[in-house]
Amino acid sequence: MYDMNIPERLSKQVDFILELDKMKNLYRQTYVIHEDRKENDAEHSWHLAILAFLLAEYSNEKIDVSHVMKMVLIHDVVEFEDCSTPDAKFAAALDRLQPLLLNYTKGGISWKEHGIHKPQVADRNRSVGEASVQLSELIHGIINDAADKGMLKA
Repeated sequence: MYDMNIPERLSKQVDFILELDKMKNLYRQTYVIHEDRKENDAEHSWHLAILAFLLAEYSNEKIDVSHVMKMVLIHDVVEFEDCSTPDAKFAAALDRLQPLLLNYTKGGISWKEHGIHKPQVADRNRSVGEASVQLSELIHGIINDAADKGMLKA
């Protein structure tokens, strides 16, 4: 990497850190709440880590919060392969909840842009109940309210 006398492992770690910076230029379909722009992958991952810290108590099973936070921070670098552990299920549930919260709070702007129907959103979030009954109930309430307010097609 640099013309310095640093260990090879550290050099590779710094290269990886710099490669991760590209996440700031990968834009998602979900808008950030207080601006008229879409969020990037780095923002999304950071937001998921905060959700993991704040919402861990709602997991159906005991989870390792630190592990879940690490998983969601890099989940778009390497997508979840195995969602059979409680930590992975909860991380995946948060990955469903976060964009739903942003879409709902922004008046369904992304759903409207793409002509998204209520059953599509419900189906995408169906697995959340395996990780957290309470978060699943929150999601269903949001979906129903969004449909009632015309943010989602029937």
